[in-house]
Amino acid sequence: MRFWAIVLVVALIAVALVTGGCGTIAKKAVESATGVKVDEDGGSVTIKGDDGSESTINTEDGQLAEDFPDSVPVYDGTVSDSTSFSSGGVSQWTASITTPDSVDDVKAFYAQRLEAEGWKITFDMDSSSGSDRTVAYSAELDNLSLTVTIAAPDGETEIAILVGTKPAS
Repeated sequence: MRFWAIVLVVALIAVALVTGGCGTIAKKAVESATGVKVDEDGGSVTIKGDDGSESTINTEDGQLAEDFPDSVPVYDGTVSDSTSFSSGGVSQWTASITTPDSVDDVKAFYAQRLEAEGWKITFDMDSSSGSDRTVAYSAELDNLSLTVTIAAPDGETEIAILVGTKPAS
């Protein structure tokens, strides 16, 4: 478990540095500091451990990650960030989306679409504190687990999507 925590931290640092334009320097720094191999290919970084394990993180600017699951409902808006990560047969995807639409509109979209598309909602929260409001859903479909968080901290509604495959039992 500790290995995967290190891999995730290294991967996030590598992605941030490589996509930030410091590619060669970042790659060499991460490799010499950790002993893991980092392969960069456009918006993709693969980290290879000495034990043969591999973790791949894809980043796509302005669009969903190329392999983002089709079964996940995605609200129409501006994708500000999307990643995919896979390692050891388990995958995880994220997406950050902004829209001028209200939290209520986005909440209604997810309530309707998740149910209509067969997702089993396991958690549903709508919480307010002062002028801040957060809506969150957790749901499951087949081998996928989904969390959607909706908030409008600065007037524009922000949607955070986290989806992952369940580990094999």
